Amino acid sequence: MQDALTIVMILWLSLSILALLIDIYLALHHISKGNYNITIPLRIGITLPLGP
Repeated sequence: MQDALTIVMILWLSLSILALLIDIYLALHHISKGNYNITIPLRIGITLPLGP
């Protein structure tokens, strides 16, 4: 059961990082077009299991 939980946490972490990278990419895309009125949403809900 602990192995399944670890796999789920790794997937959750990688998806959170991927979402952040997409946000940064979109922000840079707007900046490159001269649009500086951007907001980067922080939708990182990273929870790491501590202990067994």
